[in-house]
Amino acid sequence: MTVIADRSWHREPMMWLVVGIPLASVIAGIAMIGVASRASVDHVAEPFQRIGKAQTAELTRDRRAMELGTTATLSVAANGRDLVVTLERADAAVLELHLAHPIERRLDAHIQLRAVAPGRFAGSLEQPLPAARWDLELGDLGHTWRIVGQLETGRDAARLVPALGGR
Repeated sequence: MTVIADRSWHREPMMWLVVGIPLASVIAGIAMIGVASRASVDHVAEPFQRIGKAQTAELTRDRRAMELGTTATLSVAANGRDLVVTLERADAAVLELHLAHPIERRLDAHIQLRAVAPGRFAGSLEQPLPAARWDLELGDLGHTWRIVGQLETGRDAARLVPALGGR
């Protein structure tokens, strides 16, 4: 005859499998909802028009930059705050530079660059740039043209060209 020991439910290993796996799934699901609600990655930096479910980007400024043959080089000083832009083939007294962080919109920066010499513009950021791959957009105050580029992590210079097949 077999004797079955009378054990309470919390001392049964099989009961912990039955309760533990669903409980762990619920806890992991709640944690993932918390992470997803804190990080919004829906960051579209360009102006766009929504037609039905499609989005079309506004490319007028890019076409104008191509017509002008506008290109530029952005240099970041060692302090991470001072910026100098060398502009080719465009006339302006003041330029607008938008630095977009690829994930966190709160880190984005807008800066106006003033002419310090023909074709050279300078400006300063309030704080040094954190390490990231920055999306750059440079244009005039009248919003008639723009050129774009990327500043890679660890680099102190970037090339900006028209978004539509620039050099």
